[in-house]
Amino acid sequence: MSGLSPGVKKKISSMKRVLMIAYHFPPIQGSSGVHRTVQFARHLPKFGWAPIVVSTHPRAYPSIGDESWAKLPEEIVVKRVFAMDSAKHLAVKGRYLGITAMPDRWISWLPGGVWECLRLIKKYKPHVLWSTFPIASAHLIGLTVHRLTGLPWVADFRDPMIQKGHPASRLNRKVYQRLEKEIVRHSSCCTLVSRSALDDYSRRYPNKEAASWQVIENGYDESLFEPYNHLFDGNKERSVDQPVKILHSGILYSSGRNPLPFLEAVKSLIEKNKINIEVIFRGCGNEKEVGEQINRLGLDNVVKLLPSISYDNAIKEMIQSDVLVVFQGSVYNRQIPAKVYEYIRAGRFILALVDESGETASMLRNWDGVYLANIESKKSIECSVLELINDLRLGKSLSRNPNTVKLLSRYNGTKKLQEVLSEVSKQGSSK
Repeated sequence: MSGLSPGVKKKISSMKRVLMIAYHFPPIQGSSGVHRTVQFARHLPKFGWAPIVVSTHPRAYPSIGDESWAKLPEEIVVKRVFAMDSAKHLAVKGRYLGITAMPDRWISWLPGGVWECLRLIKKYKPHVLWSTFPIASAHLIGLTVHRLTGLPWVADFRDPMIQKGHPASRLNRKVYQRLEKEIVRHSSCCTLVSRSALDDYSRRYPNKEAASWQVIENGYDESLFEPYNHLFDGNKERSVDQPVKILHSGILYSSGRNPLPFLEAVKSLIEKNKINIEVIFRGCGNEKEVGEQINRLGLDNVVKLLPSISYDNAIKEMIQSDVLVVFQGSVYNRQIPAKVYEYIRAGRFILALVDESGETASMLRNWDGVYLANIESKKSIECSVLELINDLRLGKSLSRNPNTVKLLSRYNGTKKLQEVLSEVSKQGSSK
């Protein structure tokens, strides 16, 4: 933002500064990844840190939308650099050269990103560099800038870089493996979103000091819930004929987040006249395949595929639903999706279709009103759905301590980040 007032410039100069490299940033739409960076950027000034953000030109985003929800502070500087999506801008008849997508489809922002970072470092003299995955090229920019300047660097992993079956391409996997090793080697600290992810990384890279691995969980944005406080009125009485509204908000995949066993369980329970429900898949991103499953099972009057909506409206829809569903199979055992924290804050019952040995299952076991089922087992899902519906019919109420819920807020996550930034900046200044 080149139009900063003299007062804001003076305020920024009096604060510690962090240079943040993030592909996901408003006005991108349809990705939960944007919220982690936005909330850090929003809350860091409250802890004395001014964020300076380098991101891509919006043309590189799959879709864009309203960015007013971000409520970014005046102390933030945002710079955008040239970028293209190889799959969209370099494809001919839907095909593009693999080399143009290594390590990812947005590699084109590497030169501009590095150059802009160097320019901003000269101008603002930040104390710490920060970059965030799962867009690998963001970490590649961070690595390059760190090696050119020696600026202390925090590498944020929202998801583990190497997972079972991902990256699928052998070449891309080798590129990721090499990049991951360099990130771990050169970064001052690596932050991850779950304890099991931290344990996996520290096991694979035993030479990195234990203090250089930190967990900063995902969380929820309290400000998005505040306008709907009047909707938190507990469980309303329902008539026998009133369907239970079940919502899944977000992306579904054929692997790891496959809704088919759930749909088969729903069909079975309906045929047995044991449930009366309405299911909404909001913004699932795989509408054709999921729609075919719904139609084949004859559930088109029960299960609705609806498009993405604005983030604040998505929060409102969660609060107004009876049951919130999370799909998290074994592929994602070391991750906890951001929506889980929003689900807990929404104060509604949660149907957790998971691998029961995964991190999401472990976390949700600590909360009342959560019904776990094996994501791959129709029978297990049937049992949990039936138990949940019966409890709703009996008027069961939830018991979640508001103070404990607030510990899951993004504000508290940012508090942990500023502690990491402060420690890393001290290490950098002592060298």
